[in-house]
Amino acid sequence: SPPLRQGSLVSLVNIVHAFTKVHVTHSKLFLAISGVLVERFNELSMAEAVKLMHGIGKVEYLPPPALQERLAEMVQSES
Repeated sequence: SPPLRQGSLVSLVNIVHAFTKVHVTHSKLFLAISGVLVERFNELSMAEAVKLMHGIGKVEYLPPPALQERLAEMVQSES
C-alpha cells in the first residue's frame, strides 16, 4: 500500500469514515490503513482518532491489536 503510506492521516481517516458513513466495511482497505496509522500514530490527532473509532464502531470493524492498543492509550492519556 505505498500510495496509502504517503497520504495524510486526515485523508486516510476520511476514507474509512466515508465507507462507514454508508455502513460499508472494506476489510482489506481498512487493514492497510490501520497499518499506516500504527506506523505514523504520533501524527494522529485526538479528533481524527475519535472520528476513526466512531466510524469503525458503526460497522463493527475490529482493528488490529496494535492499533487498538495505541487508541486505548491515547484515550486513557487524555482522561
